Amino acid sequence: MTKFASLAGLLLIAAALPLQGQEQPQQPQYAYEAYYRIAGADMGAWNQSFETYAAPIMASLQEEGIIQGWSLWQHQTGGTYNSRFTIRFFDWASIGTFWDEYFRRLGETAPQEAIAETTAMIRAHMDEIWTFGEIHVPAGLEAQYFYISSYQVPFSDMAEWNGLWTAAAGPIMDAAMEEGILGGWVIFNHDTGGHHNFKVGYLFEDWDHMDDFFEKIQSELAEQHPAEWQRFGELFVSHRDDVWTPSN
Repeated sequence: MTKFASLAGLLLIAAALPLQGQEQPQQPQYAYEAYYRIAGADMGAWNQSFETYAAPIMASLQEEGIIQGWSLWQHQTGGTYNSRFTIRFFDWASIGTFWDEYFRRLGETAPQEAIAETTAMIRAHMDEIWTFGEIHVPAGLEAQYFYISSYQVPFSDMAEWNGLWTAAAGPIMDAAMEEGILGGWVIFNHDTGGHHNFKVGYLFEDWDHMDDFFEKIQSELAEQHPAEWQRFGELFVSHRDDVWTPSN
């Protein structure tokens, strides 16, 4: 694992579940996701370039409080993009400040030929901005897989959809965390880009835990909340799953 891809830094958020008697760190409000399609033969060079030129800038911007945190993930299953660069922000204004500073500092520290070589590796690119909803990620999680389920839901049904996740699915996901089969989970609400407008991200420490978790949540939703389980299937228009691993 490279220095920029330590698991502590690759957690979706830096905050832990609330600990009684301890002041909690400020929560991020926005996640900016930059997706890239990189040729398989270039993936090693792409990650190395990021570690060499981008990671030091990201670390300094985080230390200065311009960003809350960042992560780089490599695609494992699903979709067409195979690199996911995420930056977490405290407020909207910081997004513009970040990109201005990032490109300014990159231009000052990275050789132009290196920037040109890295840019040439990009076959396709997409950006999205999300707001954080619920965050259930314990500190020190050794997550090896980040499973993201993306949904397109009619905007007129979003209040009901979010309510179903909070009331019916949330307690089951928390119970799965207590059982050790789910490391943590986060809900994203759409702000800008793409046609999916809701995402739930699951963090796993072991690949085999995925089957155990999805068997648990589907069976318990069907048994304990049959009406809500039916509504889940009725409300979304489209759906996609992707699995990511830390880039190294």
